[in-house]
Amino acid sequence: QSMEFRFIKSKLRTKSVQMKRRNFLKGVAFSPFLISAILSNASKGKRKEIIIVGLGNSGESLVKEFFRLGYKGQHRIIKYSTKNIESIDRLTEKYYLNNGSLGRPHPMFSKLVANKKAHFAFLSGLGGTRSTYLSMLAHHEMSKGGASFEMLLTFPQNYEGLKRTTRAKKFQQATIGDARVQISSLENCPGSYTIKECFSEYAPSLLYGKFKKNVV
Repeated sequence: QSMEFRFIKSKLRTKSVQMKRRNFLKGVAFSPFLISAILSNASKGKRKEIIIVGLGNSGESLVKEFFRLGYKGQHRIIKYSTKNIESIDRLTEKYYLNNGSLGRPHPMFSKLVANKKAHFAFLSGLGGTRSTYLSMLAHHEMSKGGASFEMLLTFPQNYEGLKRTTRAKKFQQATIGDARVQISSLENCPGSYTIKECFSEYAPSLLYGKFKKNVV
């Protein structure tokens, strides 16, 4: 091939590439905005609003301490007042025997389940009648409804009595293997702390550290 022919061929190839590039840019002239919108929507879809939920009196106490430790988001408190303690223990037993299933829905958590844009972090101290019952209901309803959630709970200390420990163990065994449920022991609470300080200071710091790690 002559030098002149190679030059013309090279010029035509360059012109063809330029035409393709120009046509491509014309076709996607709005792409920066489109891509920005797509990425924004995608990130919004992935980023759920974090809401902490206190279950029972112990959960309410933990929520208050989370705010003191630096939490600045939304929160909910769910309490359930009942005198029929015996039936609650029977339900907890049924929950354990059925591996985390109660068989029928409970309306108490329906609003939370319906909110698909949020991730819920449930806080409570296991062992108490109401707190264990509420933890059981929360786990059952949120799992069944396909909601995004985690549970940050404490296990009762030995001095709190056999009933509380047994109740907490049943919940623990019913949810074993579920990574969304994190149950922390308070046995490493400093010896200088009183019983009240152990739950009001040591427990919140312990759970808040795990919460922050999960959020990150």
